[in-house]
Amino acid sequence: MLVEALAQVAAQLDYAGKQDLQEEYTRWLGLEGRQLEVELPDGSKQYLSVGGWLFNLWQAGRALLILDGADEEFDKAKREKALASLPATQQRAINPRVLLTSRPLGDGEVLGFEKLELNEFEQRQIEDLVRRCGKVLGEQGKAEQFIKETRQAEKMRALQLAARPGHLVHMFATYVQDGVLFTAEEDLMKRVAEKRFAVTVGRMLYHSLMR
Repeated sequence: MLVEALAQVAAQLDYAGKQDLQEEYTRWLGLEGRQLEVELPDGSKQYLSVGGWLFNLWQAGRALLILDGADEEFDKAKREKALASLPATQQRAINPRVLLTSRPLGDGEVLGFEKLELNEFEQRQIEDLVRRCGKVLGEQGKAEQFIKETRQAEKMRALQLAARPGHLVHMFATYVQDGVLFTAEEDLMKRVAEKRFAVTVGRMLYHSLMR
């Protein structure tokens, strides 16, 4: 979960192009302190950190910055401040480029961004994707049970939640792992956040031990 991630990115990036990505991002990838040799237009060589190299590519329009889950910063003032600091992409000639994903935000929070909305799934599409996921995971039985439960009248809220593409995969994964069928978005996102937090902490501990 990218809680406060946008605020962190806004604080760590200088959109005038003078400040590199902070090395804490590359630490998660095991690339902290890694230097890359870059050839300049005049033929000379320059060594850059991975963060600096990525930042330069992004500024030049050769890399795409993807910020997933803008709505997961729940402090509205902090979220608006972070979003306002991002370079707008309304004019296609403008670099750098940013792809922002989010559940619906309030009007005016993402000015300058072109908007693309995902259509909700129909029941047939929900069941088709669940069966495909079940086949990939070797959990066809749980896939059929998931479908059976979502068809029950008292579980109609679960079907409505599953109609949102970003939620369906999380719902089925949780059902397979924990045997729980969520019917409320708040409960589902809380479980997703807990799992992401556990993974993040595990990575940080791993890299601390490897130093």
